[in-house]
Amino acid sequence: VSGTIIIRADIDQFGNVINTLIIEGINNQYNKNAIEAVTRTRFRPAENDGKRLPSVATIKIPINN
Repeated sequence: VSGTIIIRADIDQFGNVINTLIIEGINNQYNKNAIEAVTRTRFRPAENDGKRLPSVATIKIPINN
């Protein structure tokens, strides 16, 4: 199995992923594992004038098995 999983992640002002959406997937199991990995990751929140803001990230996860 190979390809790229593309996930849209909504990130709150604390860097936590609060929502995900598969934009492009491979299969249910790989997609589920990718979402789990992204959800467990803590991101540095976006900032504007020193104020933390919610943001959206597009994350590409390459799969080569």
